[in-house]
Amino acid sequence: MTMQKITCVNPFNEDVVDEITVTSQEDILQSVNRAKVSQKVLRQQSLEERKGIVRKILASITNNADELAKLTTLETGLPIKDSKGLISALVERSEWFVDNADKYLNPDVFDIDGGFVNEIRNEPLGVTAIISSWNAPLSQTMWCATPAILAGNTVIHKPSEFSSLCCKTLQKAIDEVGIAPNIFQTIYGYKEEGQTLVENSDLIAFAGSVLAGQDIIKRAADNMSRVSMELGGKDIMLVLEDADIEQAAEQAVKGSNKHCGQSCNAIEIAYIAPSLYDSFIAKVKEYTEKLQPGNPLLEETKLGPLANKSSYERFTRLLEDAKSKGVTVICGGGRVGEKGYAVQPAVLENVSENMLIMQEEIFGPILPVKKLQDINAVIDEVNDSEYGLGFSVWTKNIAKGKDLARQVLVGTAVVNGLPRTDINSPWGGMRKSGLGRILSPIGMKIFTEPKNLRYPKEQK
Repeated sequence: MTMQKITCVNPFNEDVVDEITVTSQEDILQSVNRAKVSQKVLRQQSLEERKGIVRKILASITNNADELAKLTTLETGLPIKDSKGLISALVERSEWFVDNADKYLNPDVFDIDGGFVNEIRNEPLGVTAIISSWNAPLSQTMWCATPAILAGNTVIHKPSEFSSLCCKTLQKAIDEVGIAPNIFQTIYGYKEEGQTLVENSDLIAFAGSVLAGQDIIKRAADNMSRVSMELGGKDIMLVLEDADIEQAAEQAVKGSNKHCGQSCNAIEIAYIAPSLYDSFIAKVKEYTEKLQPGNPLLEETKLGPLANKSSYERFTRLLEDAKSKGVTVICGGGRVGEKGYAVQPAVLENVSENMLIMQEEIFGPILPVKKLQDINAVIDEVNDSEYGLGFSVWTKNIAKGKDLARQVLVGTAVVNGLPRTDINSPWGGMRKSGLGRILSPIGMKIFTEPKNLRYPKEQK
């Protein structure tokens, strides 16, 4: 029987980098069974022993950082400098989990009435399925795998078909360190393989689209499996009349073009005070035109290509729809080169609500700009949106900025800065932007189930 393959393609030039065999349904179920057996052993180990396991994994990731970064760039188009930064950051953040595991995973012990002692124990859930996104495959995986293993869960990772090669190398790095087998396994495939894994796991940590997340929730319901969802976003930037226009414009370009706009917390529309509008447009145009797409393997490249053909087709569809409905293209929007998916980032004005760029998550290098008419209407737009991930407001009046930031119903609201991940802060969104949070103490405990253990207080 011919085995199905995943073809790993370099999005800069469409060259085939490698092929990976899709994991069979039988092998997926065997992986789950192995994970269940290993989890029974892992949960009995001390927290100190589990910390030792994670430290070995992180040391191997560090030793293989160059290869992991290169393959991430070859598969996703993320500039190599950014790929290296992500590897460094994921190790640093995972080390935070290790360093704080005793504080947040050990039992909370206290006396209660009747001469009893109560322990609130953080029990592992069992087999954790991590289904990672292609835009940050290694980061999202380890931000979940590290606390999962520390809590006593085994992990099965199913990467996106668009980032399987770098994740295969991650598995290789983990296998090299000599930890107990089947604590961390990887399977490869498409939607069907992910569905099988979901239906046989105790917790599913997923990053991806809303539709895929909804399907996972439905499949997890049969077993009442726990879910953690990091889904889409449609972040709004609000620039008030007293904002630092240079800072706001520079960050607007940065926030809308990070990973070629392929980030859940990308700025998807900027509302600008009328008195600043013309200056903002001019500065954003200037900064955007300096972003020349290039070979992402070169250290000097700041903007790589879109990650795959479907992303390029989405970018084209949204842009053409906006053009057909009267949008003004300030700059960008064209394809760069005859092969690959590099594009010039676009800045748009005269945006209207009937355009798809105002209705769908863009997930590409397009920045729509609108003149601010009514602050309350913008707040309502944020709160009435099906998404609720991030929001930023730009003003020298910090008190006013904080007041506006408090009003929006999103996971992260920022005054004079972009919504971004931070190890000490929970990351996730409201409504269709997700369920649960990753990172921070909250992102550690999501891989546990609280259990009360009660016993008589010993008499001295």
